[in-house]
This record gives sequence, C-alpha cells and structure tokens, in this order.
Amino acid sequence: MSDAFHYFFALAAGVALGLAFFGGLWWTVQGVSRGNRAAWLFPLSSLVRTVVLLAGFWWVSSGDLVRLTACLAGWLIARQIMFRRYGPAATKGGAACT
Repeated sequence: MSDAFHYFFALAAGVALGLAFFGGLWWTVQGVSRGNRAAWLFPLSSLVRTVVLLAGFWWVSSGDLVRLTACLAGWLIARQIMFRRYGPAATKGGAACT
C-alpha cells in the first residue's frame, strides 16, 4: 500500500482517538459535576483515557515519525471539533459549567 494511505489512516485514527479522549473527558466532567462518585471517577477516567490514547498512538505510528505526526494532527483536529461543539460558547450563557 502507498504511504499516502498510511498517512491518511493515521490522521483518521488520530481523529477517532481524539474524539474518544475528549468525549471521555466531557463525560467525566458531566459525571463529576453531578456528584456521581467524583472521588474516583476523575483519576480513573484520566488514567484510562491516557493509556488508550498512548497505546493508540503507538499502534498507529508503528515506529514511523510521520505517521505519529499525522496521528497527533488528527488528535488536534478532534480537539477543535469537541471544543467547538461543547466548549464555553456552546453552553448556556457562555459558562463552562452550568
């Protein structure tokens, strides 16, 4: 397969990993703000999200720096998507937590 396919796959995988990472963060913040098991939910979620993200980066890159860069770029794209969708301006009254 061509290198372009591998780079596109890495970019798409980065977007998927980013949506999972930041979606999990959003879910965690919603759970903590409701008071549902906040003492263990935030650290456990952070650990799981980080482990999944790093394992995904490692698997997608396969030791290739360009693929790792494409994956990271996809992760940053997902960050922008989630921020625009769920960021402070998207919430009621412009407040981050209501």
